[in-house]
Amino acid sequence: MKEGILMALGCDTATAINAARLQTLVNGGYTFVGRYLAGSYALTASEKSIITGGGLFIVSIWEKGSPTSSSYFTAAKGTSDATDAIAAAKAIGQPLGTPIYFTVDYDASTSDITGPIKNYLQAVKAVFATQNYPYELGLYGSGAVLSYYQNTFTYPWLAGSTGWSGSKTYTGYVLKQYANNTSIGSGTGQITIDKDDSNGAAGGWK
Repeated sequence: MKEGILMALGCDTATAINAARLQTLVNGGYTFVGRYLAGSYALTASEKSIITGGGLFIVSIWEKGSPTSSSYFTAAKGTSDATDAIAAAKAIGQPLGTPIYFTVDYDASTSDITGPIKNYLQAVKAVFATQNYPYELGLYGSGAVLSYYQNTFTYPWLAGSTGWSGSKTYTGYVLKQYANNTSIGSGTGQITIDKDDSNGAAGGWK
């Protein structure tokens, strides 16, 4: 079912959630977890069942490769990422109408934001439009990135690096990341996370 997250504590992680890690999150009061739809750390069907069976929401992240410099962002990459992201979300059973967050994972300059990143994100949007927007458009990045695309990507996720351009003053987020690379739990329940706060409906799903 489609659900939203309201004023909640959550996290994102590249680590697969097993039963012990789920219990760590539950014990810590976490209500959602951001997980990736691609890569060697991608969300699996069995992990999805563990997370949702434990009552947590999932927030879908798309990051395939390293979107950490301007060289990543091309129109061709935007087309392939959007196509693959939609296919991956459908394959995992993500409810239609919930967001997929694409990432700009560095302190992008104004010329990057209005140049290669714009080419990439326009291509992403075009693919979603061609497929009649099966999912909503989410975007992770600095305050400057989110401000520039606030009318295009309607689910803004503010990165935890407060030194990035525009991040200290940006308040329009639905998700705000902080306390990056925090280790919680112990033994088989140990997990490294970035903490996140939701500030409204952030598009979590079960």
